[in-house]
Amino acid sequence: MPLRREKRLPSNSSRVEFVENKKTNLRASARSFELSTTDIIPIESPQKPGVTSSEVRQVYQPYDFRPEAIKNATDASTRLYTELQTTVFADVHEQKLKLRERKAMYVAKNVLSVVFGWNPYEENYYSGDWMLGPNIFCWQPACNVLNRLQESIPHFKPVKISDIQVLRGLLQEHNSSIRQYNENLRSAVKVGMVRPLEACKVGVREFKKRFLPIAVSNETGK
Repeated sequence: MPLRREKRLPSNSSRVEFVENKKTNLRASARSFELSTTDIIPIESPQKPGVTSSEVRQVYQPYDFRPEAIKNATDASTRLYTELQTTVFADVHEQKLKLRERKAMYVAKNVLSVVFGWNPYEENYYSGDWMLGPNIFCWQPACNVLNRLQESIPHFKPVKISDIQVLRGLLQEHNSSIRQYNENLRSAVKVGMVRPLEACKVGVREFKKRFLPIAVSNETGK
């Protein structure tokens, strides 16, 4: 009678090595996710945990509303989402994850499914709804341009003349960003891609709330 071969269980060291490899893989993916977010959506750099003023000054830019930039962000998000699904989370058993690990997994999936954002709609290039302008929730990137600028300004505190010039250039870049956003809306109107009249009125109202000093007192805000 042939001897039965005992099923060999992995040693403790093998188990530890496997766990460490998985952790390394997850950390690498998290790092890739973090870098991709900063590269593709540099306006979010001030919100990066532990970010320094030097990093913000090197990376920060206003939201790029050019159609090709929105397309690049959508494609990059899709690639990273696919990578997470096929290589990182493919053999992960959710029930074995700790609560925070499971939360991190779902956050990564959801953020990438909506193009590096928290908004459920209107940032995916291929849907085309990024051309429609603000809605009643005003959750579009254009609605947060001023907030992001306010977050970044402390990192650009000037100490010499050249710093003033950098700050001036930053404001001019924001001006160009908003002008491109307006151009996107005009392009949409030309092809008949618009919201219903009441939705447009509400969107304008909510947008003005986000930029109230400017809406009330012109570009000086005074």
